[in-house]
Amino acid sequence: MATGKVGRPKADSVKLQLALPKSLGEWVEKKYKATKFCRNRQDFILGILDEQMKKEQGVEQLELGL
Repeated sequence: MATGKVGRPKADSVKLQLALPKSLGEWVEKKYKATKFCRNRQDFILGILDEQMKKEQGVEQLELGL
């Protein structure tokens, strides 16, 4: 079992305090509950951001291949 403090961020993570507009917060709440692979809102947001980052990196890799 880990000896670190409960809720302590990973060494390679960046802690961000996010305040979302109400409409966006409600959308995140609805979507994360509908996604069975997300344990919480943070997992959902990280998944969306990771997906977007991979899309952008894929476009850059295609441009370099030309």
